[in-house]
Amino acid sequence: MKEKILRLLLYGGLEQEDYNRIRKDIAEYNRGCLEVTNVLTLCLMIGSVIASTLSFSSDDYMTIMCTGYLFVDLVMLIASRSALKRDRSMIPPFVRTCIMVIYSYAVMTTIINPDNQATTMMVCLAIIPVAFAMRPIQSIILTVAVAIGFDFLTVRIKEPVNWEPDLWNSVVFGAVGIVAGIESAVVKYRSLSLARKNRMLFENDLLTGVRNRNSYEEHCDAILEEASENVICIFADVNGLHELNNREGHAAGDRMLKAVAGEMAKAFGCDHTYRFGGDEFVSLVFDAPLDETKERAAAVQKKLEKMGYFVSYGMAERPAGKINSDKMLMEAEKKMREAKAAFYSTPEHSRRARMPEGNGTEQEI
Repeated sequence: MKEKILRLLLYGGLEQEDYNRIRKDIAEYNRGCLEVTNVLTLCLMIGSVIASTLSFSSDDYMTIMCTGYLFVDLVMLIASRSALKRDRSMIPPFVRTCIMVIYSYAVMTTIINPDNQATTMMVCLAIIPVAFAMRPIQSIILTVAVAIGFDFLTVRIKEPVNWEPDLWNSVVFGAVGIVAGIESAVVKYRSLSLARKNRMLFENDLLTGVRNRNSYEEHCDAILEEASENVICIFADVNGLHELNNREGHAAGDRMLKAVAGEMAKAFGCDHTYRFGGDEFVSLVFDAPLDETKERAAAVQKKLEKMGYFVSYGMAERPAGKINSDKMLMEAEKKMREAKAAFYSTPEHSRRARMPEGNGTEQEI
């Protein structure tokens, strides 16, 4: 029971490993929420500035305050739509800043209007824990801290007839926010975890553990934008897979494919290595000299040859920028075909590629 409660508070009911796997997804979800929240807050501030400007009875402090918050919201909105897409590590600080800006606005409205009940603060206490995908423990601590600080402030600046309703309302709306925030986190984390598992099944090759062709075709154009200098496409083909399957069984062929995928992933990165077909693999290398990449590919070949496996590969290089991924892939595949033909042109490897038929003849594959 204790472990279950701890898991609920820390990871929204997930196992720690599952939570760690979706941390990037949580960050991206919060970036989207940050963008929407800043748009809504921006509209609210614009409306408040206009209303306070047109109202002759309004205090100038309200106009100045809303103008300041409008500027802050505008900066955060621009950041959430551009910079945060490239650097996800900055999303949590921006989320915390956004939350504190909203809470501080609620506090300032209370200070400026001490004779009125703090409606804005109560709405914030109930809604903010639900708006973002925060850890339940973080949501609880934040809500309790804000409610206590707000109650202390209202007791100091308001008359008892005004602060007593605010005190009780902060308890009620704070409790509602905490419960709703926990439930919201559980639902969001489970949904993100399930979506990630489904995405992994769709985008990963279950046998070798590297990405599959679906992943390449889905994300290729976006991935190529990561390059700042050049992109090198490596197209590799495993030689003799069909022969090995027929001679030693498919389990032996599976071991060969796993070995090839593993060595390519080590050399060129698991995130950018793809199983393209039965015996074909593609890797993308960014911002690296072509000669150095050829040396890494040759090292992969030597390691595999020691295991008794042979791979032919071709490469195509493009400068960073607008890259035609299809033409780059076709060029690399063409060079791979040439290397494969050269491999089988030698007597030794040609004999490896022949299999005895039932009538005693041999068939080239």
